[in-house]
Amino acid sequence: MILIIVASSRVHVDNLITLANRSVWVITALVGIAYVFVYCVRSQRQDFSSISRLSDSTLYAPSFFYDNIGKGALSLHGISSSSLLAQLSEEILLLGVNTRPDCQPKQATVLLSLRNTNKHKVLLSGEQVFLDIVRKEGSSFLEYRFSEQKTPLWVRPIVADRDKICLEAGLFSPSTEIAAFIEEKTQFLLAIQSPAKMQKVGEGYLHHLQEAKCWGNDQFIKEYGGNAYAPIKEKQKVEIPGNNRSTILFLGKGDFLEWKEDGWKSLSQISQSKNNPIAQVVNLSNKEISIKVWDEQGFSPWLVQIERQSPPKSTNLSSLVPSEIRLRNASQVCCSFGQKRFLLKEGDWVLKTAKGWRRLKNGKDIEDFLSHAIEGELFVLDSIEKKQGQAFIQAHLFDAKRVQMQVVTLPVVTEKKGALSEKTKKKNTILQKLSVSSVSKPGESHE
Repeated sequence: MILIIVASSRVHVDNLITLANRSVWVITALVGIAYVFVYCVRSQRQDFSSISRLSDSTLYAPSFFYDNIGKGALSLHGISSSSLLAQLSEEILLLGVNTRPDCQPKQATVLLSLRNTNKHKVLLSGEQVFLDIVRKEGSSFLEYRFSEQKTPLWVRPIVADRDKICLEAGLFSPSTEIAAFIEEKTQFLLAIQSPAKMQKVGEGYLHHLQEAKCWGNDQFIKEYGGNAYAPIKEKQKVEIPGNNRSTILFLGKGDFLEWKEDGWKSLSQISQSKNNPIAQVVNLSNKEISIKVWDEQGFSPWLVQIERQSPPKSTNLSSLVPSEIRLRNASQVCCSFGQKRFLLKEGDWVLKTAKGWRRLKNGKDIEDFLSHAIEGELFVLDSIEKKQGQAFIQAHLFDAKRVQMQVVTLPVVTEKKGALSEKTKKKNTILQKLSVSSVSKPGESHE
């Protein structure tokens, strides 16, 4: 048989034997490698199956953990790692979650505290922080502390809702079965238990809102605002004290405010806020307006209730009616407000201030009036009409806060054609007397 193979293929017998030997060695090596691989896998599975963990476990042996053996969590002999992780749900307090409306999900922060310390920690959602554990001498009491250094024990908050978080926790501990560290993990929900304190009542930006007054709808804006003021016609007018003077804001449900150096300002878009205190109108009623306020960190909002004010009782709109109304021509009347007379046409505004009556003549006067930079009772002449031979005017009266309005129709005194006015009669009488006194008596000579 061999002679036949050699004769047909002409291959030397020595080469054939060498090739066969190499093939045997290769096959043997592959079988050995496969056997070692299977053995290692089975051995590792047995090691892990014998270890019970809270959650997923990871083999890890960082050098700094070796350095910490005998310290912190690695010094607590007789206490299982599972017990340490379970205790965290009682030791860590959630004081607040950033609920500012302008807070983006990736920028959400939480405020954590430890039960037996006054230390607080502000963390981003997903940020890891390390903990130390200290046992007091002669006591079984364990004290947890925030650590600036890496330790075997860590926690990581994940914002789940506006009033609770999911807290992930992990602990590296030496394994008793294998020569490595095992990282045990768990997670649990934390709800806000002890809300963080904001500024004291009566201080700063919060004080200004607490001193604010709600005046309801602005009757003047509703009557004369037109399309330009349509967005604020149904909003509530709120007067908020500022550092220099009060500010008038027109607020509806959902509107935002931002605190700046000189007081509260309306904020058209919440994305425009610049990490200042902000507020939002959350509810409106006939009695009050509710505003939620956040500080820069946004951990604990404060709810401010602003009561709706009653109209000033001292305002008597009938006292704003002018007197001695006379028709000057078809488009003008002359009338008296107090001791001052005005020549008015349709659309004129006359304002009563602490300094007396004045007519609002230019754009600046009107803007100051609308913004309450100047305040006072207002008379608006709407029209001059004549029916059945009788002239009259129609006007609107408003109190200083513009929450009361009254419509009035007043008669206009007209003089008959050819009739002399009292002033003209008096003037003619004086001239007549002067004329008589200038006539010479009989017998007197004039040089």
